[in-house]
Amino acid sequence: AHLAASFQAALRTHFPESLVTDHGHLIERCTNDPKDRHVLACAIQGKAEVILTFNLREFPQAALAPWKIEAQHPQDYLLTLYGIDPVIVLHKLEAMARKRGVSLGDHLIDLGQFLPMFARRIWEDVNEAD
Repeated sequence: AHLAASFQAALRTHFPESLVTDHGHLIERCTNDPKDRHVLACAIQGKAEVILTFNLREFPQAALAPWKIEAQHPQDYLLTLYGIDPVIVLHKLEAMARKRGVSLGDHLIDLGQFLPMFARRIWEDVNEAD
């Protein structure tokens, strides 16, 4: 609960435009997994192009297509961002590691639990540069 509250506070502070309201009327029009229809409704209301989720099966293409929204696994999205600008992604990862008081390697090990291909790619690129 503390982590979720901290994340929401950071979003409100740094990305106030990310707060979506007035989406309730869209929930009944969503056809994805019933327990995640509020997420799609928020994406529709917020004019999002992508929903990042570890639960891709709960957001089938058929349910998203009418809204021109796609679902992506966070790992795929991060790999795309890394492909676009590896320097910025690496700097952000290093800053996150410093904030946590751990090495980049330890941070990548932690990320590897949920994003193994992304963490491995960064690790290999960092070690190749040495």
